[in-house]
Amino acid sequence: MLKLPHMYVDPKKKKTKNRYEVEPPANKPEQGKEVRPDLNAMETEQGAPSKIDTGYAGSVSKFFNEKRKVANVTEAQDTELFDYDSFLAAEQQSLEKMANPETAKAMKPKDTAMALGDLAGEMASMNPDRAGNVTGDPKIDGENANAYGEAKKVFMMAADKAFPHVTYDTKTFGTELEHASRMLREESDASFIPEMNPGDLQKMYDEDPKKLAKKLDEILAKSGDLMRMRSRMNFDNKDAVKQGQDNAHLAAGAEQLYKLQLMRDDLQEKMYGRKDVTSAEAKQIDASRAAFAGKPGETAENEEGSRQALDAVERATLAERGTSDVKVGPALEAMKGVWKKDGALAGRIDTLAERVSKMTEMKMADDKQVEPAFARKVSILQIYGDLMPAERRALVEAASRRLEERRRDGEVADTEPVSPERMFAALIETAVKKG
Repeated sequence: MLKLPHMYVDPKKKKTKNRYEVEPPANKPEQGKEVRPDLNAMETEQGAPSKIDTGYAGSVSKFFNEKRKVANVTEAQDTELFDYDSFLAAEQQSLEKMANPETAKAMKPKDTAMALGDLAGEMASMNPDRAGNVTGDPKIDGENANAYGEAKKVFMMAADKAFPHVTYDTKTFGTELEHASRMLREESDASFIPEMNPGDLQKMYDEDPKKLAKKLDEILAKSGDLMRMRSRMNFDNKDAVKQGQDNAHLAAGAEQLYKLQLMRDDLQEKMYGRKDVTSAEAKQIDASRAAFAGKPGETAENEEGSRQALDAVERATLAERGTSDVKVGPALEAMKGVWKKDGALAGRIDTLAERVSKMTEMKMADDKQVEPAFARKVSILQIYGDLMPAERRALVEAASRRLEERRRDGEVADTEPVSPERMFAALIETAVKKG
């Protein structure tokens, strides 16, 4: 049975009776420590190859050990925590067990549902084909693209073991895409997935695969975000029966998302000749084709509306200064160092705020006794764990600079958030209120 998370609660704060609140763990696992699964040794004849899929196990181990090295959400000060490190350890264990045919026999899809759901969210948050993930900095975008590739590699390998029966036929591409999308909508309660006509989808596959790819990218991205939220919710669930039921639905959704990702890879091969063509390579090919055909390139995006959205956050920041002990300016400046365009930054902040609002709603619906402020605070910290590496580095550096400034100036009063988590929380709280 998966280890359930522990949340630290500041004894100075008023305690609420809800299922997210437990005593601090006495035996919390060491941060970044490798956790190996229960992979029983298998007897083989001398010189015979092991039946354990060492390549798969190695990829899973490397991926999660790297993530756990930077899983620093447990450093938040004076606030409740989601035990991100324990969550990653549980994911790693469940997926690595599938490397051994003997241990895999006893596993059901729901046993890996939380890990697959979280990986789907990792892919969504780093996918370079998703406009909201493009910062405009080649180095940062390259880092994110590499992170996407690693997450996708592990997701596809694990899903292949969990759902080996999943196939599709390009002759009925439209019908199968419509069916998989509909099943994903039902199993994951993904109301944003529209109803689609199989005939229209098949026509796009034959005549305009790029348009179909964009439609599929949107479904995969939004579904990945939602599945990651549900994974975190299920890990928090201390009702074993309900956790199992919810994971069964999550597994069913992961199966359909896996099929849609296979179909998206097929479109990539159809458009560019290879399934593994990267987003950067695809853009270069598109530009070359456009130049050869004498067509103008894509026009620059209109940022006016997004600029106004960012202005609203900044205005809210200024309004709070002098009337509140929470200032979001440092966090906003840190994020500006990552996102090179104001419009892109505004969209990013709005996206993060929307995720926090959605997760807060889910927590309150799941536990009627949880208070809104508590649910929102926990949700913000869970979303903090999903930030891009560059965003987290920028916040850490900003917090370090501010602490140094306060020590130099002899400040002692805690009049503003200083830890990176609290700085981020102040920014997103403002954005949520604005929305």
